[in-house]
Amino acid sequence: MRTNAKGRLAILFADGTQVRMGRNTTLVVRSINTSADSQLEKIDNVLNAQP
Repeated sequence: MRTNAKGRLAILFADGTQVRMGRNTTLVVRSINTSADSQLEKIDNVLNAQP
């Protein structure tokens, strides 16, 4: 997922993980898993991520 210079994004995944992304941010979702840790790769500027 990617935001531009004006964008922000809030995501709630099925496993309950919450992510808030700021402007000019790229986030790669490797996997979402309810029985183990989800795998997210922050590329730049993620504001907050909570499992």
